[in-house]
Amino acid sequence: GLWVKGNRLWVTDIDSVWVFDLKTQKGKKLPISGIVFANDPAVMGNALYVSDSRADSVYKVEPADFLNVKTPKITKVLSGKGVDPNGLWPAKDGSLLMAGFKSDKDPRAIFSLSMKGEVKKLTKDIGRLDGLYQTKDGTILATDWNSGSFFSWTEKDGMQTLASGFKGPADFCVAPNAKGLLVAVPDLVKSELRIFQLGK
Repeated sequence: GLWVKGNRLWVTDIDSVWVFDLKTQKGKKLPISGIVFANDPAVMGNALYVSDSRADSVYKVEPADFLNVKTPKITKVLSGKGVDPNGLWPAKDGSLLMAGFKSDKDPRAIFSLSMKGEVKKLTKDIGRLDGLYQTKDGTILATDWNSGSFFSWTEKDGMQTLASGFKGPADFCVAPNAKGLLVAVPDLVKSELRIFQLGK
């Protein structure tokens, strides 16, 4: 997974997470003790969150920008809750959105994790969820390996398929533009990248 904020880039790397200065290209690797598969990073406030999709955990790194910090603080903030978090996204309400990914026979939902550590199930069990993004109006965008789709979800309208035909729809990138949102969704299995323009 990747996360960019300002001139910093964070990248997950199996048992570690990296931070890079995009101007100088200076980087620092931070091993996370006990993590099995570091999947997706997300920065919220002054903290970096990293999902462990194979050990049903989320880790918090403080400060998020640890490039010049000798010993960042690492805390496990989620463990063994049946979320199996893959994609992460900072929600508008201050919680952390989590996309559950287990297996094709054991579907997972979209969850939220409050800053007090409370887990809330936002949707029904949908599938093997990967990437996450929340728009300004609160709509959640996500990818699902079970249905091979890129979809939107709201409490009012539920799940609405925006694109289908993927074999392995993974974590995606969203770039706001004059027309709305430009979305790039990789298909890991097909080794393809599909780009969509979503309206405002």
